[in-house]
Amino acid sequence: MKKSIILVVLFLSLYSYGQQKIDSASSIIASANPYATKAGEAMYEKGGNAYDAITAAAFTLSVVEPSMSGLGGRLQVIHRNAKGKIKGLDATTLVPEKFNPAEAKEEDGYTTIGVPGVVKGLIELHQAGGLLPLEVVMGPAINYAKNGFQLLTDEADRIKSVKKELLLFSSTKKHFFKNDSLLKGGELFVQPALASTLEEIGVDKGKSFYTGTTAANLSKEIQSGGGSLSLSDLANYKTQNSTIHKGNYRG
Repeated sequence: MKKSIILVVLFLSLYSYGQQKIDSASSIIASANPYATKAGEAMYEKGGNAYDAITAAAFTLSVVEPSMSGLGGRLQVIHRNAKGKIKGLDATTLVPEKFNPAEAKEEDGYTTIGVPGVVKGLIELHQAGGLLPLEVVMGPAINYAKNGFQLLTDEADRIKSVKKELLLFSSTKKHFFKNDSLLKGGELFVQPALASTLEEIGVDKGKSFYTGTTAANLSKEIQSGGGSLSLSDLANYKTQNSTIHKGNYRG
């Protein structure tokens, strides 16, 4: 049986870990976070394939690794289906229509927020070859957000590195601080609002995120802080098919 292979880039970052040999006769998944890897593994156990596994892992990353892989980010994918067809999906972040560089000189904050593509990209990726219902695939991410998980030390360190910036905004202060103290490694991190958003995505395949209540809340919050993301920016967002270039390496 031919297998599907998917390469996903959520953010252009690279980490070095200790090498470990892994053998599998039928399926494999790797990610930057053990919670996400377990989420993908669970999809294989439920009878899913690589499309299900990577979608589950990626949405889980948005919960357990918010410093690197939130729902406000982008997605680039190269995937090969069971028939051997190689395709590319580009769901990059776009600049809002009314963005004015002259008025957005900050390095962080509301004015720097673009149109997120990762949600639509992951849904389209799953639709391209997934076997399991999206609600099932979203299960691990929803569970971690609703019931919480122990924050890993490396993620806690990354969050700590931007403590000054997080304190500037009431929304991030509310999300990442507990009793006025920044979350630490090993602490339980519960995100009920994110759980609700993920549940909506699982049910309506992202419609609310781009055209419904979530979209309205996003644009309202961002514009209240001086950003330019609008409802029309979200509603008009479209992914693109990437052009695959082939060549030889070292002859």
